[in-house]
Amino acid sequence: MKRTMTALLCGLVSLALLAGQRATFAEEAKKPVRPVAKDTTTVGKWKSKYGKKAAWIAITTDTAAKQAGYALEIKDAETYTWSENDKDDKRVPQPPKDDADAPATCWYNGETFSLVVTPPDDKPYKVTLYVMDYDHQSRVVEIVDPAKQTLEVTSAETDGGIFLTWVVEKAVTFEVRKKEGPNGVVSAVLIDAAE
Repeated sequence: MKRTMTALLCGLVSLALLAGQRATFAEEAKKPVRPVAKDTTTVGKWKSKYGKKAAWIAITTDTAAKQAGYALEIKDAETYTWSENDKDDKRVPQPPKDDADAPATCWYNGETFSLVVTPPDDKPYKVTLYVMDYDHQSRVVEIVDPAKQTLEVTSAETDGGIFLTWVVEKAVTFEVRKKEGPNGVVSAVLIDAAE
């Protein structure tokens, strides 16, 4: 009898633990945002790696135009052109132009601005932001993602140019904040299918 009760209790405890694990996995799966990667090596040579579904580059592409059903809204940001074509690798070429034709541009604000991406459906997708400190002003930028997680981009990362990628679902808002330097900046918003 004792063995039967012990076995029964052990079975109930195992079921409870399993249910708890399943609940945890289910909660993790429900999270709409998952940071995926930081990339400091691709810089301006992004066209074979990012933006296969949509690519908006500050000033050089029309942010009012949808791409593959995706829409981008920029809130509270100004645009700026650092350089028209000085051959710096950090520039973001506009497809389908050659690298030599790319100006160095950004959206910016002295405090904070927002990037709102709206997809055509509820399927997961990747959003990549390209951040660069083209004129070497020791910018440190904070990106607040839709899950309210804050990612700090250091001056060493912005100085060389960095791609920041998240997997998201549905419409999402990224808040860009200046932490150090004259302003917060983003040069491109790039969309790809989630793998």
